[in-house]
Amino acid sequence: MPLTLEERTGTDRIPLHRWILSPVRTPRLYRRMRLAAVRSYTDMVEREQALEGYRVWLTQELGGDLSKATDEQLLPMTMAPRGYTVEQALALPAQWKAEADQRAEEEAERQAESERQEAERKALAEAQEAERKADRAIREAETAARVKVAEAKAAAAGATAQAEAEEAAADGQGRAEAARVRAEQVRTQAERQAAIVAEAEESAELSAARARKAEADRVAAQEEARAAAARLEAEDQAAKAERLAAERQRLEAARAADARRAQEEQATAELFAADAAQRRAARAEAEAQAEAAEDFMRLSSRQRNARRVARMLLAVQPDTPAELIAHDSISLREIQDRLGVSQTIAGELRHEAVDLLRNGYTPTPAETSLDPVTAQD
Repeated sequence: MPLTLEERTGTDRIPLHRWILSPVRTPRLYRRMRLAAVRSYTDMVEREQALEGYRVWLTQELGGDLSKATDEQLLPMTMAPRGYTVEQALALPAQWKAEADQRAEEEAERQAESERQEAERKALAEAQEAERKADRAIREAETAARVKVAEAKAAAAGATAQAEAEEAAADGQGRAEAARVRAEQVRTQAERQAAIVAEAEESAELSAARARKAEADRVAAQEEARAAAARLEAEDQAAKAERLAAERQRLEAARAADARRAQEEQATAELFAADAAQRRAARAEAEAQAEAAEDFMRLSSRQRNARRVARMLLAVQPDTPAELIAHDSISLREIQDRLGVSQTIAGELRHEAVDLLRNGYTPTPAETSLDPVTAQD
């Protein structure tokens, strides 16, 4: 005979008596059991009991008005059709908050990394621009200095050659005197040209000094850029350390919250367990009473009367062992009056009652409560 789908997957069947005794709630239990993929019927019943216990507890906490409950408090009822237990549903807000904090932290880290990279890029670009400007200034100063020196040297050489030619060509005293005057003028002009050359050389030195200063400025700019990058790196490390400290604090707070929640859940579970144990004890007691009542109802009238007489004997001699209880502690007349039987029957009932006591008969509360004669006493 081929196995059914439930037998192949190992899923428990819901007992037939539950379908008969609870025709409305059992289909919902079956639906939740299948949707949540719970294979054990016992586990599903425990889930339902925990959910119902939580509902009762929450109603009591809210003064009997469940409509005052928040959405978070109602999560176990809301998520139960989706297969969540009470503990799983109550843990969802903490899980969602932890995930949101994780996403926010990752976004902050990405933003900080982007800002650091942008600052490094700007500092590097500024340093490169300063370096280009310094190189350009050095090249321009060197070129200008070389041009001025060359012009001064050419002018001085031309003036000297002209003076020498004029002095050699003078063939008379007057012309020689004029040539000397001219030569003096030329020498004066040459001195001026030399001064110009000296000034040009000084300008070249000033240009070189400016170039050196520009180079120093470039180096300083590079150093400043490196220092800025180092500061940004240090700030980034400090920010990371702060984020790690904040994360540790958040984790510690989450662990503390989880511990408190676990304690609360344990207390709630203990409350549910105690309530369930009390209900089980009450149900067992009721079942025991019902079973005792059923056994009592099966007795014949003579057996009930014999037990009635046994209880009468126990009431008269409560501290006497059963084997030592005397027959005549209750008279036959009293038995006749209480049970409305003849003297012969009263004597037989008294002997049967003594035998019952010696055989270990002990009256039960259910038996006593169902005995109409006892109720009249």
